[in-house]
Amino acid sequence: MTEAQLIALIKNKLIPDLQDTSEMNNKDGYSPRYDTVFEFKCREKHYDTLIIDKPKYDHLMKYNKVRYICSTPEGVFSWNLKKLPEPIWDERLMRSSTWYHREIDEVIKKIGYLAIKDAKDLTKILFSK
Repeated sequence: MTEAQLIALIKNKLIPDLQDTSEMNNKDGYSPRYDTVFEFKCREKHYDTLIIDKPKYDHLMKYNKVRYICSTPEGVFSWNLKKLPEPIWDERLMRSSTWYHREIDEVIKKIGYLAIKDAKDLTKILFSK
């Protein structure tokens, strides 16, 4: 699933007023109805914990209401970042970009982990008929 597909699915099934803002700034969506900012990620593998970048987290935490939504091959998961303790940060050597058309290089990134057990599982809601 791509982020555009995930945004369309969320808009179609859950949040009709979701505005795709990913082209305009560094958050992916906004709902005026819920006054909530959204960040969407699509992961190719499923893990018990999923990564969030520290700079992205810091930016998102400036907003009053924020949801971080990730899809994996096993489902779609949503975290209310304002109701969770701040992740423990770690530095790891990682790809500088997930854009596959770019030349790949590695950089040290500050990352934290969000546990699937702390997320709301949206899978059944999103994929029911």
